[in-house]
Amino acid sequence: MPIGIILFVAWMALELVVVVGSIVWSSEQGQWKDIEKAKYSMLEDHELAPWPGREEKNPELPQAGKPAKK
Repeated sequence: MPIGIILFVAWMALELVVVVGSIVWSSEQGQWKDIEKAKYSMLEDHELAPWPGREEKNPELPQAGKPAKK
């Protein structure tokens, strides 16, 4: 059997192991429980944490963890 066919079959077997392992891992980690959550979580309105040093440059921006002044 030529070495090319052996390498091809070995590569396909490795791909199969990786795909099956990825599916098993993702199901154990709960990645398939709520597939709709990701597209709605980006629309939630949360206060962003300020960049380091930003609060000194622009003090009128609301700080993370502190209520905004009204």
